[in-house]
Amino acid sequence: MQRLQNYVLCILLFLFCSSLPASKTNYAWPVKGIKTITGSFGEFRYYYFHLGMDFSTGSRDGVPIVAISNGKIVKLQSLRYSIGNALYLQHDDGMTSRYGHLSRYSEKILQKLPLVIREMVEKRMDFTYTLNQGIPFGKGEIIGYSGRTGMGPAHLHLELLRDGIHYNPADFGLDYNPQSKINLFHVTLQPEDSFSYINGKQKPIKLPLYKKGDGSYTSPTTAKIQGKVSVKLAGHERSGYSNKIGFRKISTYLNAKELQVIKIARIKKRHQYRSCLLFDNFHSNMSGKPFTYHLHSIANYGLLTHKYPEKGKGIISSEKLTQEKNTLTIDVEGLHSNATVAIKLRKDQSKYPYRADRVKHYTVYPDSYANIRSKNGKVELFFPGYSIFEKANFTVRKSSHIKIPYKELIPLSDAYTISPDYRSYHLGYNIYFYSLAKLPFDKEKVAIYRVNYRGYVISRLESYYSPKKNFAIRYRNRASGNYIVLADLAKPRIRVHRYSDHAKLDKNDKIFLIISDIGSGVRFQDISARIDGEKARVDHDPESGLREVFSPKEKIYQSGKHVLEVEAKDRAGNLSDKLIFHYSIP
Repeated sequence: MQRLQNYVLCILLFLFCSSLPASKTNYAWPVKGIKTITGSFGEFRYYYFHLGMDFSTGSRDGVPIVAISNGKIVKLQSLRYSIGNALYLQHDDGMTSRYGHLSRYSEKILQKLPLVIREMVEKRMDFTYTLNQGIPFGKGEIIGYSGRTGMGPAHLHLELLRDGIHYNPADFGLDYNPQSKINLFHVTLQPEDSFSYINGKQKPIKLPLYKKGDGSYTSPTTAKIQGKVSVKLAGHERSGYSNKIGFRKISTYLNAKELQVIKIARIKKRHQYRSCLLFDNFHSNMSGKPFTYHLHSIANYGLLTHKYPEKGKGIISSEKLTQEKNTLTIDVEGLHSNATVAIKLRKDQSKYPYRADRVKHYTVYPDSYANIRSKNGKVELFFPGYSIFEKANFTVRKSSHIKIPYKELIPLSDAYTISPDYRSYHLGYNIYFYSLAKLPFDKEKVAIYRVNYRGYVISRLESYYSPKKNFAIRYRNRASGNYIVLADLAKPRIRVHRYSDHAKLDKNDKIFLIISDIGSGVRFQDISARIDGEKARVDHDPESGLREVFSPKEKIYQSGKHVLEVEAKDRAGNLSDKLIFHYSIP
């Protein structure tokens, strides 16, 4: 985390896009006095694209943020679990810019807001507010100040959008850190069906890449292929000490003939859940692992990224190989530098015997529905049409080895494992649990939970439970793993972070709460706090998990002795014991 705070945050790196219309627009710097930036793509969190560009603010709150173009402020937002405090600037040229994670808005904006919205800002409440008239701002005029609201450390998040399309800010005259270089690690070749082979095996092969003196990359291995083979490239552009940037363009050629081109310049907002169509979500990671790109089109729909969007375009067919050596070439374009990969291929003309045990079997296909039941019939999975992007062999099995370690979490079913670990979901699937244990619990106490192999809760799913019909259902689930129906009887626990009772604080100290719950979890709106009998407000820091008692500030930090009282209710309706914390302010 400290590295992220000391250097420019990694740029949002996973966008789907097609070629960007030429633009001569040059916008101003949004961060006044700071000219260090990385990248242009999108942060990837399994299924979600978070679009935009991140600017460093030197780990500081309160850095002035300026309008990058003439226009007017048309919308304000506060979303604690994503963008934090944000605003939209509608440009005179038709583009709109969005600025996020602000600590506060400019006084010019605050003076134009109705009292109820100003109060929501002060109380750190989530909202979206559209201004009917808009507030005019000139290019370079201060519109707000940097902060750490929402997710992540102190930085500025910037997006450019028009007509439901998010654009790459780097293509619009915004400068960035030129100290970056491309790093490529390996190319993976993968058989696409049961009749395809690589070096005589129906298994993927990873070819390590080595950098030559001229800056290009090669692999010492010559791969022999038969049938259809897909290609994946692992790498990123390094910026600063530790930040990674996605590539702007990747072009693939076989014997100098173009197979596929992926150009990252824009994305439809409604395609934010389609990262799996461009990235190998199993092997791409913001920290540690490089970004791994699929260099072929996985689906017939949903992408603007690929020059050739038809399904399968970019896959190598051995029928297209010559009898002599063949060359697979991958050209990579980054923000400031380019790189080329050259890999030798041979056509494998061997005859392999047909083996039924090697034929891949699938239970779910992208374009049709499927029902899958456990062997005992107590759990059913329903996959609607277009629930997934790639065909898969799903199974659901009873997991008798998974035991819940807490007596306050009462199982109403056995645990079941849904496999494989799959991440190419579109609509997701429904989970049904039947023949549950008939125990006298209120509906709010019972839900479907995802647990780890040791029985500890990962998450409580938003699910429906019917005690009369004795079943539970979760709609549109987008993860495999271990699932069980539980009744949560565990009370949340509350304590003050860092301080013991009767603590002496000063006016610069903040009061944070640690609220723990082994079951369903506690929402920030279900925390009740009072200072000396007067209602207080509690904010949730989604990064640390701590809750800050922040309002009314004049009451919290008034000189003298004070009593803080806090109660919390979890999602299952269990009420905590009351915390009573005494402290004094000099």
